[in-house]
Amino acid sequence: MVTVKKRNIFIVICIFFFICCFAYNYYKKSELGIKTEAARCSLEEDIIKTTGFAVRDEAVLPDFQGGGYIVYKLANGEKVSKGGVIAQIYNNSHDALLGCELDKISGEVRMLDGLCRIDALNLKSPDVLDSGINEEISKLRINAAQNDYPGMFDRKNELVKIMSEKRMSMGKNEDISGRIESLKGREKELKESFSGEKKCIYSPSAGCFVNFLDGYESCVDYNDVKNSAIGDTKVENIGGQTPRDCIGKLINSGDWYILCRVCNEDAERIKKGGDCKISFVSEGAEDIACTVHDVKDTGESEKNVIFCCNNMNEEILNFRKGPIVIKNNEYYGYKIKKGAVCYKDGIMGVNIKCGNVISFRRINVLYSNNEYVVASEKANDETDIPYLKAGDNIVTEGKDLFDGKFIK
Repeated sequence: MVTVKKRNIFIVICIFFFICCFAYNYYKKSELGIKTEAARCSLEEDIIKTTGFAVRDEAVLPDFQGGGYIVYKLANGEKVSKGGVIAQIYNNSHDALLGCELDKISGEVRMLDGLCRIDALNLKSPDVLDSGINEEISKLRINAAQNDYPGMFDRKNELVKIMSEKRMSMGKNEDISGRIESLKGREKELKESFSGEKKCIYSPSAGCFVNFLDGYESCVDYNDVKNSAIGDTKVENIGGQTPRDCIGKLINSGDWYILCRVCNEDAERIKKGGDCKISFVSEGAEDIACTVHDVKDTGESEKNVIFCCNNMNEEILNFRKGPIVIKNNEYYGYKIKKGAVCYKDGIMGVNIKCGNVISFRRINVLYSNNEYVVASEKANDETDIPYLKAGDNIVTEGKDLFDGKFIK
């Protein structure tokens, strides 16, 4: 009984001792208030978030006045030459279906006729044909991603043609005359059921075709933005109009612009003529390479910035006004909290903890914002004060610290 009582007293004393040690260490750390983090390099982006408005050189194509059923021959974003067919107008939906099938059959017949005229002695090498097959498959995937069904059909015919040439180069000739006769028979049947009346809509100029309007086509003048004559335009105040009936629009120039406003502090980091990237705030959005066309002072706390872009895809065509992310630059170096930066004799640096001693290390800042700075990884060591290095324990919090201070 006595032994058990002594053991319990010993356990209580040990627990009390450990609690006292923990409390003492906690008190000393709280008193010093020192916190550190290891210096590590990372890639940081200079990101600016704002609202953007896309300005394009757009010409609205009026609606077809004769009535009928319209079938587009171009996908959104597809280029068209002056006089090229944009759409075909049929009397009714039945004729439209027949007309589309006739076009497909005619295309396949032309492809097969071309195969029949290929001279076996003038076939391309297998390597060239393999390269052509891979290229057509890549184009077919792009057409599928862009919902370009007419383009997919053209790619399919071209892919079949090249694959047939590959088989011929391997000595595997096939008689395709039966397939041609079958297609021509089907073509004849369709023509007997087809009224044959259709009209074509031709492109008035070369450009990029879009089959919808969003109501913002005439809100901001393209040439004004191109010439930087935008005054104090605010993107938030740009309002759209109700889209009128039309068959679509043409984007006449490959160059288009994004107009936005950023605060003066952020605008200082955006240089006219510089390169940057912009992305729309949507899932899976890709970065768009662009050039800073101009930075215009508004006399307020913000500046108007104009970016020039020249690439085009369906995601870009669908964007008009909304949140954007400007990726102005990328910096690789030590990411350091702004509060950890200090000065010694006018030299910028940080305090690091080396054992029980505080030491000063200088830094070369590449970029800074309200939260952190990015310091260069590579620096010249031929100085009296050494530079920060990877693995150094940067003091992020502490009181009355100075170079050479000893910490118990």
